[in-house]
Amino acid sequence: MTYDGELPQASSSMSVTLVLDKEIDLSRGDMLVSLDERPAISRKFLASVVWLHGSALEAGRTYFVKHTTRQTKIRPLNIRHRVNVNTLAREPAARLQMNEIGSVEFETHVPLFFDPYSSNRTTGSFILIDPATNATVGAGMIQEDLAATQIAEEPENEFAVSAAGEIPVAPRERYARHGHFPGIVLLEDRAALAVRLERLLFDLGFEVVHLSGPEFSGASLDLAIRLVRSAGFIVLYTGDALDSETKQRLAEEFDNRIFDLAGAPELHSGEQQASGYVLALAQSLSRVEPRGKPEKVN
Repeated sequence: MTYDGELPQASSSMSVTLVLDKEIDLSRGDMLVSLDERPAISRKFLASVVWLHGSALEAGRTYFVKHTTRQTKIRPLNIRHRVNVNTLAREPAARLQMNEIGSVEFETHVPLFFDPYSSNRTTGSFILIDPATNATVGAGMIQEDLAATQIAEEPENEFAVSAAGEIPVAPRERYARHGHFPGIVLLEDRAALAVRLERLLFDLGFEVVHLSGPEFSGASLDLAIRLVRSAGFIVLYTGDALDSETKQRLAEEFDNRIFDLAGAPELHSGEQQASGYVLALAQSLSRVEPRGKPEKVN
C-alpha cells in the first residue's frame, strides 16, 4: 500500500479516516509509515533510561515494556554506563538505582517498530513496568538498533564456531533466554483455571505447558515433569490429587518454586482473578540473575 498525498494536520477536535486501496490485515494500533521513512524492526536496541523505582534495574531481570500501543516482555542485557548527573561523566555500573540515568542494551520478546528518539519522540520512547505490581519503574529513549551490529559479529556459518560451540547448554542459559526460572502450579481438578493461566502466561511471553489427564500420573508424571523442568518451562498440573510426599518431591525438583492452588478458594471465571496468580508467578520466577546461584522462592 502506498499513499502519495499529505495527511492533514489533525487537532483534538477532528479525526482522520484512511481508505486503503488494497485489502490487508490492519487493525487499531498498527503503524502506517512512508516507504521512504521506515522504522527499525528489531528485538534489540540501545536506550537511555531514567530509573524511577526503589528496586534497582539489573541486567537479566524481566520487565514489561509499553511502546506506542504495544506491550511485551523486555530484558536488560547489559548496562553500558551510568551518567553522573553532577559531572555528566560516564561511570561503570552493574545496576541503576532510583533517579539514576544510564545507557542500557535491551532485548524484547517480540520485535518493536521504532525510530531513534532524536528523530521521532513517539516511536523512540517507552516506559518500563514491573510485572508483579504493574507500577511504572522506568522511562527510556531509544538511541540505536543493535540487531545489525550483532548480526555482523556472528559467524557466517554455525559450523564455523570454535570449540566453544561444543560446550553443552547449561540450565541457567535456558533460564536467561526464557527470562524466568522453571516453576510448577498445582491445580488438580481446576482445568478451566489452568487453561486461562496458560493463555495469560503464554501471552506475557512465559514458556508454559499444561499437563492434564489421567495419563500424567505416577512414573509418567515424574518423567514429564523432569523433561519440561529441564527445558526451563512453567508447568500447570491438573489431574489426580497428589499426596504430600509427591508434593514435597516436586518442591525439591523445582527448588521450592511451587504454587499449590488446589486448596485455594474457588475463583470466578473472569481473567481478573486469574491474573493475580499470573503476577505472583511473574514476581517469583522472573528473577534470572546474570551470575551466581538461582534464587529460591519459598
